[in-house]
Formats: sequence, C-alpha cells, structure tokens
Amino acid sequence: MSSRSVSGKVEDLENAVFIGAVTKQKAEQRIGNRSFVIYYRLPDDGTIPYSMELFLVYYSSNGKFYHFSISQRKQIDGMGKICKDLFKVECGDSLDFLSLESLIRHYETFVYHDISTGAMETFPVGSKEGSIYDVYK
Repeated sequence: MSSRSVSGKVEDLENAVFIGAVTKQKAEQRIGNRSFVIYYRLPDDGTIPYSMELFLVYYSSNGKFYHFSISQRKQIDGMGKICKDLFKVECGDSLDFLSLESLIRHYETFVYHDISTGAMETFPVGSKEGSIYDVYK
C-alpha cells in the first residue's frame, strides 16, 4: 500500500488504514481515530477461507458502521490487452482508482456534503438510519 516504514508502536497500529484479516466486528473495534479502515473479512466463526474479500468499514457521523466491499477489475484496451487494474469501493459512487493507495488518499481528503442535513461524510451515506443517498441528485 505504501512504502512508509512502520515502527511497530501502539500509535502506528491504532492509526493503521489496513488492519489485516479480521471479522466484521473486530474491524469495527479497530477504527480508532480514523473514519475508516480496510480489512480482509474473516468469517465470524474464525475459520480461514481459501480466499477472502477486501472490505472497508466506515464509521459515519451518525454513529453507524457501514461495510463496503472493495472490488478490483482489469481495464482492457482496444487490442484486448490488460492495461491496468482498477479498484473501487462499492458504496454508490462510481469512482475507480489505479491503486489502493490512491483510493485511500482520495477518501482521506474529500467528503460528501448532505445539503439537507449539513452532514459531512467520507462516503455517500445518508443521515437517515441505514440509508445511502444518491450523490448525483
């Protein structure tokens, strides 16, 4: 994700964006001072599957957790050759990123503004319980 070194200090672990393979509930507990973390989702029974899906858990301003999958797709040029990987948080917007690092930087920088409530959110979640609003209305 990043070439920055990690000292292994507790503060670094508490502020980590990628937290490894954990259950949904453990991911929610690891948010710490961040608004979101990225993790591989383990089943609740603690078994380790052959493959794991990459997720992002977001703690919204209304105090709710939202778990979004992160998809990866191949972009193919006109000649049928794979030219790049694209990453996307499946959260209702249509943004693709060339790397996980650029995805993280974007969502650490920009916010969605719900003009009906004034809420500022990192991801397009509405202020009503469990809702996700259309960012293009």
